[in-house]
Amino acid sequence: EQQFLLELMSVAIGTKDAVTLPEQLDWRALFREAHVQTVMPLCADALAPHWSKIPADLAEKATYVAQKVTACSAAVEYARCNLVAFLEEQQQQYVILKGEAAAAYYPKPGLRHLGDVDFMVPRECVEQTVEKLKAQGFAHSCEEDDYHQVLFRDGENLEIHIEPAGMPGDGKKERIESFLETLYENRRKVETPSGAFYAPAHAHHGLILLLHMQHHMWGQGLGLRHIIDWACYVHQTAEYPYWTEQLLPLLD
Repeated sequence: EQQFLLELMSVAIGTKDAVTLPEQLDWRALFREAHVQTVMPLCADALAPHWSKIPADLAEKATYVAQKVTACSAAVEYARCNLVAFLEEQQQQYVILKGEAAAAYYPKPGLRHLGDVDFMVPRECVEQTVEKLKAQGFAHSCEEDDYHQVLFRDGENLEIHIEPAGMPGDGKKERIESFLETLYENRRKVETPSGAFYAPAHAHHGLILLLHMQHHMWGQGLGLRHIIDWACYVHQTAEYPYWTEQLLPLLD
């Protein structure tokens, strides 16, 4: 079931054309794994040509879960729209991290499961931005640490990052900070049906993804969604010159 789920993900992200259903497959176990790994919409989309071959009761439940996840992601997208409108009204530089920034590299961005709205502003603007958001009705969550603050309001969850998660110590951190010095200067505009937002430049996004994956490996573990984020990003940008000119030399 896990192997077949990986094949379905290859179809969902466009690196494989189709799958052949295994003769023996525990559909319940497959859908449970897809749900735990937060890839149910991708799974359902890849299975669309085979839907009639799935037991009807399980197909109905899987469809419901996929639709529910998509609805929750739409609510996150709505929160991002509100945040971007507010930040731009304040003329505040920002970049959206992870989430929709990663989804922009997917063939079908709407299928990427969204959680919170992660964003960064220049370090010297963090506290001022937090206070302005609190004046808009946001409150602090108890989930805080050295690299971000969590704010919530009526179902809208924001994570304002002081720095990307997963930053190393020693001299490596200084090299990464130097690489990210032009984060706001080189940010790129992402167009979506719900409205545009700014995301990190391709090279910066790749590094932030890797740091985020490292952060999860240190903590609760790496999930399939993190790997798919990376796979979609590489698939879209593998031929871009910054890999050999900037990113790979930094990682080396």
